[in-house]
Amino acid sequence: MKPEEKLKVIKQAQNNGETVVMVGDGINDSACLAAANLGISMGIASDLSIDKSDLVLLSNRLDSLVYAISISQKTRNIIFQNILISLIYNSIMIPLAAFGFMLPVICAGFMTLSSLSVVLNSISLQWRSKS
Repeated sequence: MKPEEKLKVIKQAQNNGETVVMVGDGINDSACLAAANLGISMGIASDLSIDKSDLVLLSNRLDSLVYAISISQKTRNIIFQNILISLIYNSIMIPLAAFGFMLPVICAGFMTLSSLSVVLNSISLQWRSKS
């Protein structure tokens, strides 16, 4: 299929309200990758295709796309957990310090623990992704 034909199919699908994911590896795919809602380049893609892509797979195997989706979902979950940890800390400790129920120095110590828990939770993504 010629690049112009691919582009026409992409535009048609988008006009019908569909979300288009384009996977390409050549320079002739760059316009289609840019036009798609999500452009994915394979490992041997040209520099232009890589520049136009939203996601670059480092290998030429399509199963690496499954891994990329899995790791992105895990990352999103970790981000949500980290925001939740921060919100819980701030909603409890700031009022306690502001109204004098707890010394600000103690709240600062708990802030260190809160930050450490967020960092360790983020690092856990590396361990979780291997399993």
